[in-house]
Amino acid sequence: MSEPAVPLTQVYIPPRSGRAIDLLKGQRLKVVDIQGQQVGDLFAFNRTEPLEFISPSDTRTANWKLTLNIGDVLYSNRRGPFLLVLDDTVGTYDLLVPSCDPVRYRDSGHTGTCKLPGEHLGSPQRVWHQPICIP
Repeated sequence: MSEPAVPLTQVYIPPRSGRAIDLLKGQRLKVVDIQGQQVGDLFAFNRTEPLEFISPSDTRTANWKLTLNIGDVLYSNRRGPFLLVLDDTVGTYDLLVPSCDPVRYRDSGHTGTCKLPGEHLGSPQRVWHQPICIP
């Protein structure tokens, strides 16, 4: 029986906020919902090509399904494999509804706060402090 993997680092992400980590090819990311039944948005960018990122629509198309299971791959907007699901303690992943969007929340009658993804993390320019030109 192998020893459990020791994390290289642990990052606590407070509610309604975001954090960035560099994940190199072959490294693993484990997301733990310490309070249970919380919602989180995951963004992943290619460090060397920041305009490539995980894409729910390309992931649905490549896997030919709406939900993810162990062994499924998350694909990028350039249709390349990006992340692999190795373990699952949640069971349901939302690949249909976009991440937090204040206008959608307001229009659906939600009264809580919601920031745009870029306000937390969603911009590689903010994460890596480099200019990004989007055509």
